[in-house]
Amino acid sequence: MDNFWVKVIKTTGSVGVIALLFTLLMEYVFSESIIALLGSEKVFYIIVALLAIFTLCILIALLKSRHHDDNKAKDNHSQPTEHNKEKKDISVTYTGKSTHNGNNHF
Repeated sequence: MDNFWVKVIKTTGSVGVIALLFTLLMEYVFSESIIALLGSEKVFYIIVALLAIFTLCILIALLKSRHHDDNKAKDNHSQPTEHNKEKKDISVTYTGKSTHNGNNHF
């Protein structure tokens, strides 16, 4: 495996693995022996099918991501968080010879 693919997989994770596998598949499908065996018409159908599958996968990933973000946003508004709760005044009491230079507002 090239250093390029090692860096890509380290950076992107599973997306890099999918890209590597897709690249290997494309190198195999477009080799001269496969094109000679199948003929140009069947290779064209394979190209169209691969593009359709790739487009479908991208659309599903985008819609799933958008749907997940919408649900996450709804959950954030419906449940109270620390920022939505009333702010409590926190005070610090020092004992002994302890001192503090600054404010105690957290």
